[in-house]
Amino acid sequence: MKKAIRLTRVTQIIDLSPHLRRIILTGEALSDFPQDQIGAYIKVLIPDANPTAPGVNAEDENTLIKRSYTIQNFNPTTKELSLDFVINCHNGPASNWAKTAKIGDELKIAGPGPRKLTNLSASNYLFIGDLTSINAIAAYNNMIPPDALSYIFITVPTEKDIPTGNINTLTGFNVHWIIDNALDEYSNQLLEQLAALPKLPTDTQVFIGAEGHQVRITKNYLSNEHNLNNFAASAYWKKGINADGRTSP
Repeated sequence: MKKAIRLTRVTQIIDLSPHLRRIILTGEALSDFPQDQIGAYIKVLIPDANPTAPGVNAEDENTLIKRSYTIQNFNPTTKELSLDFVINCHNGPASNWAKTAKIGDELKIAGPGPRKLTNLSASNYLFIGDLTSINAIAAYNNMIPPDALSYIFITVPTEKDIPTGNINTLTGFNVHWIIDNALDEYSNQLLEQLAALPKLPTDTQVFIGAEGHQVRITKNYLSNEHNLNNFAASAYWKKGINADGRTSP
């Protein structure tokens, strides 16, 4: 079933770090937006700045470029929807839009879609991600049992990108911040950190949200070294390729 497209406008822009920008959207179209969807995702619909066919209307819904973003927060009273965009790392329709967004700008969205991680009542978890999946990891950690054992590995480009405030609830868990320019290219730092883990129970629920190659390498490592097979793994982005299969700089 096709998700309804909602027209929103930008009401606040907050720079959380050198590479992470929060954009808050509102509009009457959010009056019936479902509650309790933090950690789920919506699609942002960006006009194609370079439509390939002559005469194509870049605002036509069939030509809009779609990108998935985790819901950071939704306030049903004020009808405010918060999304975090990675900026200043690469060029892409959504990141470029977020980098130049202004108060009052309009943005079409669709959704929400379901959460990637569905088992939220297990005893053991392993979360792996970067700036693109940090909100999903934060949301899941607020949903799992308080006595669950949880390991978290998040790669950020610089020390200034280690967030505070919205994700400080993670301080009660086994959180490992990896300072590495992994938003630009794959490196071995994550695997080196994972190698220090104790043997994980085979029923551990694993969430991975990162660059496509890193997702594959990490999933294979955990399967081979820890005999894990409960994965919710998503390639949130791919180096050199945008979500439409085009080469990106």
